[in-house]
Amino acid sequence: MRCVPERAATATAVVLLFLLQCDQLRNLMASAREPNDEDVCARMRQRAKRWMFDGFRMLSGNGHAKLALVFATVVLLPECVRAQTKKAVEDKASNSAAQRQEAGTIVTLLRNGHILLINALDGKALSEYTSQTSAVTPAFGGPFITLGRTGTTLFVLVQHGGNESAEVVAIDVASLTFRKFARAPGGVQYGSISVGARTDRIFLGSATSDRIVAINGNGEKTPQVWETHLDRSFDWLAYRGVVSADEQRFYFSYHGGLSRNVLTGEEGAPTGGVDWFDIHGDVAKRCGEPTRARNGCLGGHGRFELLATGLLVATGSKMVLDIDMDGRSRRSYDTMREEHLMDFATDAERHLLFAVGTCINGGGFTATALARDDMRTGAAPAARTGKPGSVSSSDAEVCGDRIVAGKSKEWVAVARAGQSGGEILVVDARTGSRRRTIATSSGVADLYVLP
Repeated sequence: MRCVPERAATATAVVLLFLLQCDQLRNLMASAREPNDEDVCARMRQRAKRWMFDGFRMLSGNGHAKLALVFATVVLLPECVRAQTKKAVEDKASNSAAQRQEAGTIVTLLRNGHILLINALDGKALSEYTSQTSAVTPAFGGPFITLGRTGTTLFVLVQHGGNESAEVVAIDVASLTFRKFARAPGGVQYGSISVGARTDRIFLGSATSDRIVAINGNGEKTPQVWETHLDRSFDWLAYRGVVSADEQRFYFSYHGGLSRNVLTGEEGAPTGGVDWFDIHGDVAKRCGEPTRARNGCLGGHGRFELLATGLLVATGSKMVLDIDMDGRSRRSYDTMREEHLMDFATDAERHLLFAVGTCINGGGFTATALARDDMRTGAAPAARTGKPGSVSSSDAEVCGDRIVAGKSKEWVAVARAGQSGGEILVVDARTGSRRRTIATSSGVADLYVLP
């Protein structure tokens, strides 16, 4: 019976030697691309066989030790593998979560009509769509990219040369594949695309604000067209065109009178402000008669966002206003960009307003805190003045004409002119510093950020 302790000690020593091999397993798992890859499993099986063969040779003549080694290999190896696999999966998930905060796809419409899908993490192009005919999308206006009602499809408006018909391209959000969706009626220079929340129709606004076109979601039925009948002695160049969520109204903001219309080359009296048109019938009915003939019914100058009970509007100054449907200001937000600011971006989840200065006016970046009820449905908010957020950068290298925010809390995208084409800046949303610059072959007409 004296051999029992010796046998137990031998078996225990073998088991302990085996457990020490788990450190090697840890290194093996750390080097794995995926914890369940077949090549990793094969390497583990080979490692286990080598342990057994080496152990048998080392313990020649000691049957009890051999049994202990077999037990350790058969019983303890799977448990060790499971433990190390779980750790590897957790580490991989943690790293992936950190990367997802920065990762994303920047959908970019270039002025030459090309559509680029760009990986925001490394700036590399994932794929590109090229129209079969000449396409020149205006640098003015927008949006030219919009997310469909279900959130599964992105629609991009590509304007063909001259007043030829425009093309609507669909991008599947999951697979990032392109397909031709529809062709808009010809003879119109289009300046915006948007969707509502009630039907699958896609709404296009003309660049001169004289026409609104609705294309059926299946891309087959005859488009519905409304004419706005604006006084054509004024230059109603559209800066932005958006349909309401209930699809009962269409909104235009104006920026006409740039000595000559940038699209038609014709002279016209300057215009500004925002109009909405009732389109629930066959005739578009304007919101009313503005106090000044060359202005819209509502104040504003440039970009606007539709709120539950009003609008968030740029003013052509450092201030962005929250106005009600009668045009009364309820809040003002100071972007601290002392210039003719016409563009901004919002993050509804974090209640932030982002603004970037133009390159000719010194650039700079600001994130301003929005009142929470500005970005949700509900009763009209009480009037007060919004205070600047904690992010303000005067870095002149961070500049552009268009800014877009996505789901990432880490960054925003900015478009600007480049030396021989366009440039996209990925800007840190927490500091306002530039993370990377992505050059494009043509000027950037519009951007959209997918998670």
